[in-house]
Formats: sequence, structure tokens, C-alpha cells
Amino acid sequence: MQCLAFFSLFLHLQVAVVLALALPFLSLSFGYVPAKHELDVAAQLVQANADELDGWEIGSLVWAAARLGYRPADHVMDTLLRQVLTVFDF
Repeated sequence: MQCLAFFSLFLHLQVAVVLALALPFLSLSFGYVPAKHELDVAAQLVQANADELDGWEIGSLVWAAARLGYRPADHVMDTLLRQVLTVFDF
């Protein structure tokens, strides 16, 4: 996951979302679950770029986090909620 967090700075955000979606499937198939601190770094990167996310990307990221048993910090979830409200014009 450190590799994902490092490279996601250089990857297009949508590629990072797709990679995040793969993690729960890797967990199911191979038992790999990233450490909490690695997921925290990834969550910070998502928060910093939340204004670039579409609804499907936010939904996918929240699903992936839940599937991995990870709960992002409240400030990250608040940022994602604000972006959802923006995307859907609430």
C-alpha cells in the first residue's frame, strides 16, 4: 500500500480509485489487508483531491474502505460528503 500511496501522487486520480477497488478483491483472494497507517495515507490523498471525484468514485472508495474494515477519519468522510452534495447539486 505504501507503493500505492506514493505512486497515486503521480497517477491520475481515477487510476488510484480503480487500484483501491482491487484491494478488497486481493483481500478476499490472498488475505492481503493493508495496514491502517497505509490506508490513512491513502485517505489523506483522497481528501486532498476530493473535488476531482465523481459520485461513482466516491461510492467505490467508501465501499472498498468498508470491505477492508477501514473507517476513514471523520474529516475525510465530511470532505467526501461535501463532494457528494456538490456532484448531485444538493
